Amino acid sequence: VTFDVKPEYTDALIEAFLDVTPDSRGAPGNIRFDLYQAIEAPNTLVLFERWENVAAHEAHLAQDYNAPVSAVMADALEEPLSPATRILAVDASE
Repeated sequence: VTFDVKPEYTDALIEAFLDVTPDSRGAPGNIRFDLYQAIEAPNTLVLFERWENVAAHEAHLAQDYNAPVSAVMADALEEPLSPATRILAVDASE
């Protein structure tokens, strides 16, 4: 997921993701949960998640521990999330 964040919210959104990272990484079915900040565009964040299956990811999204991110994200994004910013993929190399 790519997030274009309003400059005044970048630090708050990063902090919110840092708060949920331990729970996200410990969630059943989680393989990867990493947040990246673009070097040349620091208000662009990329969340790279890898899950064993869609059901595990959907269960993770439903957890209460995601509330801090959702609360900040409501005001933080330049544009709402869309299919262009959220890409679901399968590992084609396996």
